Amino acid sequence: FVIQPFLKAIIAGALLAYIFYPVYGMLRARIKSENLSALLATLIILLVVSLPFIAIVSAMTKDVKKVYTETKEKIAKQGLFRELPGPCEGSACLLKKKIDAVITHPEFITRVQVALGKMSATLVEYTSDIVFFLPRMLIKLFISVFVMFYCFRDGEQWMQRLYQLLPFQESFKADL
Repeated sequence: FVIQPFLKAIIAGALLAYIFYPVYGMLRARIKSENLSALLATLIILLVVSLPFIAIVSAMTKDVKKVYTETKEKIAKQGLFRELPGPCEGSACLLKKKIDAVITHPEFITRVQVALGKMSATLVEYTSDIVFFLPRMLIKLFISVFVMFYCFRDGEQWMQRLYQLLPFQESFKADL
């Protein structure tokens, strides 16, 4: 099928239009133009759906970058843990000394640096994948927005036409 790659986008647009149809109804009651009401409802949905997504992705990106740089700096200084205040006694002190012995060992530092290097390479690879994936995602987003707009504007007419095409008795169609 030609439509198969975009079927999810079409369904998502129709589903969002169905869910947010009361918003369109309120706008339609106040604004006489069907096109303007459908456009405003579509823009509101885009804002409601995309702003939290953008905020989450932005926060996650900053957090990952911060953790990566802080970990790399701490490893470069050969110490992931701060010194414990006061005299060091008991099992906590023993555990800290053992951990310090492991994390200051040159082999451990080398392995962590190699792992961080691999993580960097993976992040670069995913970033390049996103760059190639972005146009496809934008096309699907455009299709969803397009479907939403026309579902708002012409949805009632489409439903009436669909009821006419159903091969059921008129009494059963009325119950639907």
